[in-house]
Amino acid sequence: MVRGARCCPVLEAESRCCKVEVVEEESVSYAHRFYKFGFALLPLLWAVNCFYFWPALRHSRSFPLIHHYVLRSAVGFAMFTALLSSWALTFGIGGERLFGHVWDELVMYNLADRLGLTESTAREAR
Repeated sequence: MVRGARCCPVLEAESRCCKVEVVEEESVSYAHRFYKFGFALLPLLWAVNCFYFWPALRHSRSFPLIHHYVLRSAVGFAMFTALLSSWALTFGIGGERLFGHVWDELVMYNLADRLGLTESTAREAR
């Protein structure tokens, strides 16, 4: 470990003292990478970033550079979760009542029937 470097406030698994001390510059690098790769359609990395740097998220004055990336990761993950949940609930609850006759074109569970890959459609074709 580099002299004069402080321990980053990462989530502590079992004890109050850091078992793995991470240098602040490395922590900023990790937080930035998790934030950046979250935009590459991997929003789960935003959740990992928030979980790993939870103390830095809660105490904004401790490490402001880390807090910047972790806070943005939290906002991005919250937006992703809201968007995914609303999409799933729209299709799950709304279904045919909401979409009408277009519903048969949107759903994928009848894809095999439409392509004639099931026994019932094979018998109907004969």
